[in-house]
Amino acid sequence: MVEGKEIVAKSGTFVNVPPNGTHSFKNKTNDLAKTQIILAPGGLENLFVEVGDEVLDPTIQPSPILDSQMKKFADLVSDYGVEIKQ
Repeated sequence: MVEGKEIVAKSGTFVNVPPNGTHSFKNKTNDLAKTQIILAPGGLENLFVEVGDEVLDPTIQPSPILDSQMKKFADLVSDYGVEIKQ
């Protein structure tokens, strides 16, 4: 979703999120999905490093996000200039 518009992104799709744009992403299938995110300027990637788990085998579906990870994410986002909208 970008600015309220759903985008069904097939392999090779490029999606641009404007600065301060409201967005979200979700794999609505049971298939393994990969995404490449480019951040400019950099720095926000450190939020995901702080909260997430290192991917050791990219061919295996990751474990679901734990409630404790979501809480940590919500507690840290403002440190990175991010706002969560419900």
